[in-house]
Amino acid sequence: MAGYQVIADVSRHLLGQVREAVCPVILPHPEQVGLYPPGKKDGDTLLNLYLYSIRDFSSYQPGRQVSLHQEVRSPPKAISLHYLLFFSFHAQTPLDPLAEHQAFGRLIQWFYDHPVIDLAQVHPAADSADEPASVAFSRLDSRQKQELWSGFSEPLRPAVYLDVGPLLLGGAWETVPDVKSVEWEVLPR
Repeated sequence: MAGYQVIADVSRHLLGQVREAVCPVILPHPEQVGLYPPGKKDGDTLLNLYLYSIRDFSSYQPGRQVSLHQEVRSPPKAISLHYLLFFSFHAQTPLDPLAEHQAFGRLIQWFYDHPVIDLAQVHPAADSADEPASVAFSRLDSRQKQELWSGFSEPLRPAVYLDVGPLLLGGAWETVPDVKSVEWEVLPR
């Protein structure tokens, strides 16, 4: 089961994927892609990946895991991560708008071609119970996008919205006492 570090490990992996997709074809330096929120006044990054939401992945219901060593693990918590890929308005040297459009096209193509994250490759605590996480494009409508950007106090702009999940955060192991005796009663019919 994934440990608490899985969120950072997935973010690090996605950052590497974005850099691989656009550098050096569109952006010459990997440092021009960062993990910053909208509105960050950082002059070095042009393209940013931002984790804006972590949600319950309620449609996935894993069962309890039992060990042979008299321990039971609480059910893992299934979550999904929601990312935003956008170009910064605050970069010292902004990118040409057509290059931005090329980058968006390349990113859409990249994540369409790479729709799965193998957690065993990106997260050291992953085990056989951790299924690969899917990378999908968010289905936000115009109102939801406007509300999201308003929450950042930024104007609505072109962006790629990604959902990653399910990720299973492992529950705690609990020791189960040995059964020493069993009592039952047979009731007459």
